[in-house]
Amino acid sequence: MAPDKANGIITKYRVKWTWEDGADDIQVNGTSTTSYTITGLAACINYSVTVAAATSEGFGVESDPVSRVTNIGAPPAPSVTCGKVVSPHQLAVTWPPVDTQCPVGGYKVNYTGDVLWSDNTRQGSQELYTTYADLSDLTPWTTYTVCVAGVVGNDIVGAWDCCSSTTLEAAPGKPSNLEQTSSTTSSVTVSWTEPEERNGALTEYQVVWPDGFFSLSAGATTFTINGLHPKTQFNVTVQAGTSVGWGPPAMIQVTTNKSPNIGALVGGVVGGIVGGLLFLVAVAAVVFFKRKRNDKKKSTERRSSRPDMSMAPRISTVSCSTSKNDKPTAYDQGSKKELDRRKNSTFEPIAVATSRSVKSHNPYYIHEKKTVMVLKEHIYENPDEDSEDPIYMTLD
Repeated sequence: MAPDKANGIITKYRVKWTWEDGADDIQVNGTSTTSYTITGLAACINYSVTVAAATSEGFGVESDPVSRVTNIGAPPAPSVTCGKVVSPHQLAVTWPPVDTQCPVGGYKVNYTGDVLWSDNTRQGSQELYTTYADLSDLTPWTTYTVCVAGVVGNDIVGAWDCCSSTTLEAAPGKPSNLEQTSSTTSSVTVSWTEPEERNGALTEYQVVWPDGFFSLSAGATTFTINGLHPKTQFNVTVQAGTSVGWGPPAMIQVTTNKSPNIGALVGGVVGGIVGGLLFLVAVAAVVFFKRKRNDKKKSTERRSSRPDMSMAPRISTVSCSTSKNDKPTAYDQGSKKELDRRKNSTFEPIAVATSRSVKSHNPYYIHEKKTVMVLKEHIYENPDEDSEDPIYMTLD
């Protein structure tokens, strides 16, 4: 546009352009001309252009410069390659130079990490002038997607190309929320939660105390230590492990319960035993005296029911034979006659005795004249061991 203050008649303009390695200009005649196309410039060069107006007295002050880059176009995407992963925290990425007419002023590198042991993501970016990137401070066991684009001219970003790779596992962090949940006089139970930084797939836990240790599966979150002494205080550590190794331990101080009051306990037990014994003694005494009374009653009844043997004929000598015939033998004529007479008489069997303590293989027989007799050898026992009264028996 023409100057606001012409200070005369504008006769021509001068267009001047400069670049990093040189300068050039041209004069444009005509009072009404306000545009000009500069040709013959180099590609992808940043040119600075100024314009000055002239009167018959000469050129005035130049305008403020305007800069532009010739032949600007977004560069194509580079071919990005993720290198072999050798660390939980590092990743190398390489690419060839961008194939473009314009000089590349640098590269932008953006990366996003999908953490495999949590729902979190990691992001980062870098601006480089090289054709490789060594990314560090990365999260273990995380799949990173790395994208690279070339930059030309005044921050013109080209197309992106990406690659993906997963960092290695690392040892996990400390288990969280370690606490004592219960205890007895001989045991302590502790519990915990997974480490906040697992850094991989957990494989196991290890619980350590002064007298031992124990390994648990990755899903375990509690453990009970047994075989301890009462009122004992000690430290327990729990650490998690991945395929790489053990992480740092979490530690807690635990205490078993103290023993109950032994004196009171023993006194209560002894008192209970003594009371129980006294009760048993009382019961035994009642049973003893009741049985004694019943035995005397039975003895009296047996004596009162004895048959009258005063009229029974006597045999001076009778022997219970042990011969095969088991026949009684008399040693005098009177006895023999009596025996013969009884053998030819009618006998009726009766029960052996009312007492279950009487042992006998043969029954009593009652004679038609009501005389009790025994035909074979018998063995009798007094059913009342504490009684001096003999059992009634007749060998007639």
